[in-house]
Amino acid sequence: MRLNEDSILGLVRPRHASGAHEGSRDAAACIVSQMANDPFRAVAHPIRREIVERLAHGSATVGVVSRGLGVSKPTISKHLKVLEGAGVVARTVEGRTHQLDLKVATLVEAANWFDRQRVVWTRMFDAVDEILSEREQP
Repeated sequence: MRLNEDSILGLVRPRHASGAHEGSRDAAACIVSQMANDPFRAVAHPIRREIVERLAHGSATVGVVSRGLGVSKPTISKHLKVLEGAGVVARTVEGRTHQLDLKVATLVEAANWFDRQRVVWTRMFDAVDEILSEREQP
């Protein structure tokens, strides 16, 4: 099989479950809507990543998780809402104590997505290398 630019792009273009290339605005809007609460957005901010790292060691209260982050309580609250909305963190309230737990399954899904992307991009770079090697040969 001879590779060309179109075959390389075919490796990375998003596809519907049916195998057709995605092109409709409705499908794009659906993807954007799903991304609004996904774990990638949730861990995009350094404070939220720090909270996730702290919770990776086990359950903790909001006070313990936010200690030393250098931001206000309302800011911590906003960051926690993003993490909770994305399903990365779960909160249990007992009286005045707010206990936080990391929901590892959500992060595993994100990690699996990265693994799939790594395979695709590795194949794409290998194909580009092959094309460039063919062009260099007389």
